[in-house]
Amino acid sequence: MIPANSILSRRVLIPAALVLTLAGAVLAGMPTKRPEDHVRGRTVFMQSCWQCHGASNNGEGPAAEALVGGVPDLRGKMSEDRFDALIPIILEGKGKMPAYAEEMDKHDARRVLVYLHRLDTGEEKPPATPTPKAGDDEATKDDDGKEEGAEVTTPPTPSLTPGMREPAPALRLPKPEGQAGG
Repeated sequence: MIPANSILSRRVLIPAALVLTLAGAVLAGMPTKRPEDHVRGRTVFMQSCWQCHGASNNGEGPAAEALVGGVPDLRGKMSEDRFDALIPIILEGKGKMPAYAEEMDKHDARRVLVYLHRLDTGEEKPPATPTPKAGDDEATKDDDGKEEGAEVTTPPTPSLTPGMREPAPALRLPKPEGQAGG
């Protein structure tokens, strides 16, 4: 006959050991720490901000020329003592600047500012500006620089941020194979 205390200890110790083993396995697969604020800030900036502000925060992003009056050059203006005043502008918008509260929280807004401050101080180098990738097939262009055999389509009208110009009236898209046209 097995003593009662050993059965109880088996009923408690075996499941406890199993739980601890599983917990250790789960924790072993988890990252040991989150990225530093400036690293996360760079990621958020490149996802949401560089298109207008430019990769170096000089106001010369590819979308900046579509804004009447352009985008201000913010280099040299990212001091840590201004962060608390700038976070609401990022989240709620101001003037031509749209609100980004649905894309980021106040912590990510601060991380963007930390990254930009590091750009200002030279601790960070601006990333290479993303460029469109050329397709494998180079389209043949006519004398006007338009693709030959391209179909003219009108793009959907996007919602415009105040100050943005209307998009170009038509895009030229290649016609599907097998369609004649001209």
